[in-house]
Parts: sequence; C-alpha cells; structure tokens
Amino acid sequence: WAPGSGSAPPAQNPWAAARPTLANGSIVTDTRANIHYLVTEYGLVNLKGLSTWQKAEAIISVAHPDFRDQLIADAEKMHIWRRSNKR
Repeated sequence: WAPGSGSAPPAQNPWAAARPTLANGSIVTDTRANIHYLVTEYGLVNLKGLSTWQKAEAIISVAHPDFRDQLIADAEKMHIWRRSNKR
C-alpha cells in the first residue's frame, strides 16, 4: 500500500487481515503442515515443527499490529492460545 495508490491501507483493507479460520467451503491448496515459512510486511516466521499454539503465536507476530489483539482473542476462544504466549 502507498498513499495515492487507490487501495486502502492494511488496517482498512479486509483482504489484508489475517483470519483465524477460513469460511466454510473455502478451497485450500496446501495443508497447514506444509507451510514452512510465512512472510508478511511485518516479518518472517518459520512454522516448521511448531505446535499449534506456537504457530498461532508466530503467525500473530507477523500480522498487522491493528489485528493482533483480535487474533489473540480468537485464538483464546479456539483454545490454541496459552497464557504463556507473549502479548
């Protein structure tokens, strides 16, 4: 995103937001076990070999800062966020 580009900044662009789950009927072309690296404009994480809660923490760490608190709340509801996770 760049000012004047005609697109909304990430915090206002719903397609730029990480989501805790996919909508019913979504097509998945790869399994979560096959994702080794995830790269966003906020960083890079290696997900290989991590537990579910460790993956949640890593993915949230590279999400847009405006969405991190909501993603943590969603992960807590799904019981994949531990109190030992960083906020």
